[in-house]
Formats: sequence, C-alpha cells, structure tokens
Amino acid sequence: MQRLRYLPWRSLFLTAAVTIFCTIVLSYAVGLSTMTSAIARQVLATLYTPPWRTITDFAVSTGVGAIAVYFLETLFPRTAINTNVLWTLILCLMVVLIIKSFLPFPEGLIAPSQISLLGIVLGVFLLGGKRYWR
Repeated sequence: MQRLRYLPWRSLFLTAAVTIFCTIVLSYAVGLSTMTSAIARQVLATLYTPPWRTITDFAVSTGVGAIAVYFLETLFPRTAINTNVLWTLILCLMVVLIIKSFLPFPEGLIAPSQISLLGIVLGVFLLGGKRYWR
C-alpha cells in the first residue's frame, strides 16, 4: 500500500485525460467525415458491423494505450516509467473512460468494455511501453 502513495497519480490522470480528449476530438472528426463523404460513411458502416466491430474496437483501444504511453513520455519526461506506472496508467485510462461515459459525449471510437481493457493493456505494454517492462 505504501507504494501506491508514491506513484505519479497526477501525471497519469492528466495523461489519461489528454489521451481520451484526443479520442473524443478524433471521434468528432470521424463523425464529420461520415456526414460529408459517402465513401467514409460506407467504410465505417462496414467496420462497425459484426464481427468487424469487435476487431475495430480492439484496434482503436490498442492505439489509445500506445498513444497514452507516448503522451506520458512526451508530456512528463521526468516520470520514471516502470511496470507499476504502466499498470496505473491503464487504471487511469479506464477511470477516465468510465467518467466519459457518464458525460454527454457520444460513444465515439472507444467506450469502457472488456475489449477496450484488453486493447489498452496490449497497447500500453506491447506497443508503447515494451522497453519499460523488460
């Protein structure tokens, strides 16, 4: 329990908030593109039908996890990143996603789910933070 106190909570929650904010902006951009382009509308209609929806959700959440690690490295370069910090980043991302689900934003590209959790874990550890846990 003492180790929890010394984790960089503020940096991690800010990183998670910036990451989820970027996905909200990207969701609005994708929504705008579907209103203006028939091709984009057709592609997204295909990607969000079963079974592609699960694969798309997994891919997007994997990207969110990797981008979160990148933002952590970029915005807070003095933060000592290790396995504990990466797990805490995953927790912060899921908490911010749950908070976002209660706010009046559309579901967009990512919503809190088991698929999102698995994708974020994969993105954080394998794509973004591989050099920190080995």
